[in-house]
Amino acid sequence: MDENIPEWMKPSEVNAIIDYNKTKDGIPYVRVNEAGEVLSSRVLTWVIQFCLSNNLNVYWTVNGGYNWFGTPEFVASIEADTINKSAHQEANLRHQASEE
Repeated sequence: MDENIPEWMKPSEVNAIIDYNKTKDGIPYVRVNEAGEVLSSRVLTWVIQFCLSNNLNVYWTVNGGYNWFGTPEFVASIEADTINKSAHQEANLRHQASEE
């Protein structure tokens, strides 16, 4: 991903995938996804410190829960996307229930 990421942070070592991504609005951020295990506090702490010292937005999952911080624009974009996904999922559930 980046020459600033230490060797011990390889996906096979930390059971997490760390990459760069962009929101639908084109705002860049660091994404951390669990890969087979719950994200460890050691990995999350390193990522948060890295993002804070480099002024990067970050989005991560722990136990399937979504978390993020960053610029106001990034937060607004992620929250809008999350609201849209929730509304879409709710509509799908209502549709499935009506078919039963």
